[in-house]
Amino acid sequence: KKRSRESAFVLGLSGYLGAGKTTFVKMLARELGVKRNVTSPTFILERNYPIPRTSRYAKYFARLAHIDAYRLTKHDPTFSHHLFRLMRDPRLIILIEWPERITMLLPKGTAHISFSAPNEHTRVVEMK
Repeated sequence: KKRSRESAFVLGLSGYLGAGKTTFVKMLARELGVKRNVTSPTFILERNYPIPRTSRYAKYFARLAHIDAYRLTKHDPTFSHHLFRLMRDPRLIILIEWPERITMLLPKGTAHISFSAPNEHTRVVEMK
């Protein structure tokens, strides 16, 4: 999908605990060439991963930001300001788990993927 080169690419990842959101982030990071171990940012809200200059995606993106909004229960002006600052970087991919907790902060045109786990061996992924 075409996107503005004036802002970050924002992707919301929705689904229950254990549905596959962080696993998806790990797989995408690996595809982007990220070498570091990707872990959930649940307790710190955000983790950042540089995209290596040798990656075939480096001409588009320099960094991946992984945000977990699960613990955000009320409006936090400091987090809001930080997120708006991140969204201005056109060389950034922002993946947000639990985007429904910060809907009012998401930019127009945010892409969404929904994850569900009908059983322990099956995952359903839907682009919305």
